Amino acid sequence: MLEPKENLSCRDCGALFEFDQGQADYFNSRGLEHYPARCEQCRVDNKAKRNAERTMTAIVCSRCGAEDSVPFVPRDYGNVLCRQCHQESKNR
Repeated sequence: MLEPKENLSCRDCGALFEFDQGQADYFNSRGLEHYPARCEQCRVDNKAKRNAERTMTAIVCSRCGAEDSVPFVPRDYGNVLCRQCHQESKNR
């Protein structure tokens, strides 16, 4: 289990940051075994960069026929769901 820790060094910007009890609880609840390698700001920046590079693909939902877009290229265009149908299928 991870414990709170002071003075972790960010691998991207080199800034020192603290890993507090709330973050430790979050990491432990998800079974993560390693301390974060990036400070909060670098994690936010890294996620924004990944999302900006994401390519959306236009699809027609195989369940309701609605047009939508997904952040991946489907292997089988005849069997892909729009966001709403996907969410409904998860809630069943």
